[in-house]
Amino acid sequence: MEKLTMDEFESRYTPTEEVVSLSNEYENRDGCFDITDEDLSILKTINIKRIWTQTDNEDDEVCYKAGFHNNPIMYFVAEEEWENKEEEYIVIYD
Repeated sequence: MEKLTMDEFESRYTPTEEVVSLSNEYENRDGCFDITDEDLSILKTINIKRIWTQTDNEDDEVCYKAGFHNNPIMYFVAEEEWENKEEEYIVIYD
């Protein structure tokens, strides 16, 4: 799995400003959504090819996976669409 910094990931997939989370947890981060029912109801109205699921792997590394996946930490909505439903990245926070 390819490793990217968060800046590199966001240069490929720009956080959206088009829709806003109803959760207070991510109020200062564009494109970030919680796993609450309220936020999921918003996400279901968005093209799935713009949605990423943040999870962690067995090594406790942060991963972003194209689309919806089990055991989410949060969701990320990008302006650009992913091309392959198998896209996954390990994202390193600086």
